[in-house]
Formats: sequence, C-alpha cells, structure tokens
Amino acid sequence: MVLFKPYQVDDLVNIQGTLGHVEEIQVFSTIINTLDNKKLIMPNSIAISGITTNLTANGKLRVDLNVAMPLVKNFDKVQGIIRGALDKVTERLPNELTVEIKKFHENKVQLAVRPYATYWHVYFN
Repeated sequence: MVLFKPYQVDDLVNIQGTLGHVEEIQVFSTIINTLDNKKLIMPNSIAISGITTNLTANGKLRVDLNVAMPLVKNFDKVQGIIRGALDKVTERLPNELTVEIKKFHENKVQLAVRPYATYWHVYFN
C-alpha cells in the first residue's frame, strides 16, 4: 500500500464497496471513516486485491443528476433555471455543464444534468 499509493489521507474512496474518508494508512491496514461516521479498519491485503475508486484524486467529478420536468414546461426556461442554480456553486467547473433531455414519459420529461464539481457541493447546494 505504501509503495503503490492509490489514495492518501483525507481522500474520499470506495474500496471494496466501502465509501469513506481515509483517516490513516498503516503498514498492514487502512483506517477509513465511513460517511455514517463508522471507523473501518481494512487490511491492506483486501484493499489492494480489488477495485479501489479514489473520488478525490482528480479534484472534480462529473455528477449525474436526473431532473423531472412537466411535459408542458418550456425546456429553455427550465434549462436556464438549472444553469442559474448551478452557477451559484463555487466548486463547479464553469464551462463543463450539460443539461439535456434524457427521456420522454407520459406526463413528464426527464432531464440529464451533468456538472463537473466537487461531488458534495452539487448535491447539497
């Protein structure tokens, strides 16, 4: 683990289906604080034997949001409202935002909204 360094202290990682922040990297284990504030001690042999996703390594992530819009609403107006709301998110990359129609349903339209940002800032702003 110390040799390959797939993550660092404070990184948000998903290791073997466990999502949390790396608190400490020891010789034989990694200490992870899960999002529900549980302390998990994962042997490094398990951590390196499967897929590890480092959610903070690249700085920004694409966040995939689905937004339902009533079928009778004006798409350009709704798109403007969504873009306006996301413009207030300071942790978003300003030029990288997609708002497009994903699916038509019987009485609504599903929109795909895909900003690049620090993950939690988009979900909770």
